Amino acid sequence: MFARMRLSMIRLCSCYSAVLGTLSTIATDQYNPARLALDSCNVYWSSPGGSLSKTPVAGGAPIVLASGLSSPDGLAIDASNVYWANGGGSPSGSIMKIAK
Repeated sequence: MFARMRLSMIRLCSCYSAVLGTLSTIATDQYNPARLALDSCNVYWSSPGGSLSKTPVAGGAPIVLASGLSSPDGLAIDASNVYWANGGGSPSGSIMKIAK
C-alpha cells in the first residue's frame, strides 16, 4: 500500500507486484496533510496547523489524536504509538508520542 497526500485529501492505493490497484480517497477536507505513516489498519498524518490524525485504510471519518501541537514533523509509528518531533515553539525539537 502507499498513500498520497494532495492539497486537502489523502489517497490510498493497494499495490500488488508491479500493478497498481484502484486509487481511493480516504480523507478529505484536511488542512495541508504533511507527514504520513501507515500500518495495516490506519493511515496517520500530521498537519502544519498543529494536529495529528488517523483514519482507517478502508476509509471513514478522520480521528484527531492530538491538536495544538507545535509544527509536528517526522512522523513514525510502532505497534502501540505514534511519534513525532515538535518542529517549532516550545519545546522545539522534542520527540513526542501518543497511543494509536
